[in-house]
Amino acid sequence: MWLKNTSARAGLAGLTALALVISTGGIAQAHEDSSLDVVSTNDSLAAEKSIELQVDELHELIEPTAVVDENLAYSSESNVLTVLPTYEDETIQTWKNDISVEFNLPDFNWSAAQTPLPKLVNQSQDLLTNPTNDGVQILWTIHDGNGIEKLRINADVPNDTEWIKESDGSLALVRHPNNEVTEVLMTSEHPWALDATGRSLPTYYDIVGSEIIQYVDTTGAVFPVVADPNWAWWGSLALCIADIATTFVPGTQIIKAAKATKAAALLAKSPRIKKAVDALGGLNAAMTKLLGKLRGVKYGDVTERALTKLLEAGKERFFDVLGIGGCYGVYVNR
Repeated sequence: MWLKNTSARAGLAGLTALALVISTGGIAQAHEDSSLDVVSTNDSLAAEKSIELQVDELHELIEPTAVVDENLAYSSESNVLTVLPTYEDETIQTWKNDISVEFNLPDFNWSAAQTPLPKLVNQSQDLLTNPTNDGVQILWTIHDGNGIEKLRINADVPNDTEWIKESDGSLALVRHPNNEVTEVLMTSEHPWALDATGRSLPTYYDIVGSEIIQYVDTTGAVFPVVADPNWAWWGSLALCIADIATTFVPGTQIIKAAKATKAAALLAKSPRIKKAVDALGGLNAAMTKLLGKLRGVKYGDVTERALTKLLEAGKERFFDVLGIGGCYGVYVNR
């Protein structure tokens, strides 16, 4: 895939270079008639202000808007770049490191309406693109209907990846770098839908080939209805391996003292994580085996089960304490 803004991508070797361009002077004008589609904002409430529906329940559901400079939103903290739709190209592109996903909305067209963020419309619905620090939220407003409404999203993803639907109704974009490890690249939590009274409506995802479809049951709803496909990037296997390697004293298999002290304090409060670590022979051995596992080393059944439990139990607080946030998106296959 490629950056649709030709002026922006010229001479750029990657996201870091692009971020530098953004931070030191902005992006060159995209089109001669740029007034149609150039959007810039540093208002974290831009998406919320652009939505017709205003109910208390919505405030907690709309993600803060990332800083946008001429249709490009870049978060240096997460290294996520999102390219907003324009008059000439209505697709939404989002990047993390060297991986990109492009969302096409085949049933919607560009709207010339003056809103803080780009909007696509059809006869009775509209879509607002809300770039976030982790990816992109698409706010889908339904102005009229009677029954099941659907939103079709064609997602162009890397060749070695696939969408899977989890048991809780959420979606995950995954790839399998080896037979033992699955890498989660992007997720979309179980969607929500609210009507004008703040009532929650039934909604769910379906996957049909390369197409993702969100359904909302508007029976008895008071319009407008707002629903949300929200796409968030996760970590990466390469980042996880690099993070774990930095926890060790160079040239050893001993966790650095400061990190070990923090981990010990957490283990004292977290029996499940401590049990998994103890089953692997203690903190140093656990991290050494986890690093080996991610690199493709095969262990016996007991160790495999313990590693799986460690990743399941400790993927949030434990990884955060050790400074290995890149492991959030990696888990050992069952």
